[in-house]
Amino acid sequence: MRVLLIHADRFSYHVTEKTSAVSKLAELDESAMKGSVDEALVAFLASEKADERNVESVATQAAKTITDQARELGAPTVMLYPYAHLSSDLSSPRVATKALTRIRELMEAEEELEIREAPFGFYKGFDIVCKGHPLSELAKTILPGEEEAESTGDESEALKAEEILESDWRVMTPDGGNVPATEFKQKMERGFRAMYNYELEGSRAVGEPPA
Repeated sequence: MRVLLIHADRFSYHVTEKTSAVSKLAELDESAMKGSVDEALVAFLASEKADERNVESVATQAAKTITDQARELGAPTVMLYPYAHLSSDLSSPRVATKALTRIRELMEAEEELEIREAPFGFYKGFDIVCKGHPLSELAKTILPGEEEAESTGDESEALKAEEILESDWRVMTPDGGNVPATEFKQKMERGFRAMYNYELEGSRAVGEPPA
């Protein structure tokens, strides 16, 4: 699954017409024909062929990624937006709807978040105003967990060691100080905090080529 997260001042969409991914007989509820949110994290999602190996794994990872980012940014609302244009290797519509439904179900369990969703299988126009701060945009590629681990038997010893490594994260200050990172986190500037969170997560997945 491809995930593009944008922290937005405001976001709105309106349905224009059906795509071939839905039945010609399908009818969309009037309340879903358009929607708008303010101060929200917009999650553009595209389900890929690889997701068909383990939809639950992909949905669980995606829900956690979106939830963690919303909490980090303090965004009270999340808009889930199906966006097939993120990939050229799409899953079947059946798998895509199953994955999107499961992501919504998992995220709705988070009481502090309001979850909104744009309809799958329809062409839509949208307007978005991105906040533009260093953490306002994030792109990730999510693969099924267990299957991917089994298929990549040549994982490096260094990455295996990282999984069991117990780390003591500290910040060295210009005056020679040595401060536990958890105590220093509130003083971190956005760029430094983003680097710290990336290293703390321990993920080496690449969501997109560097600029």
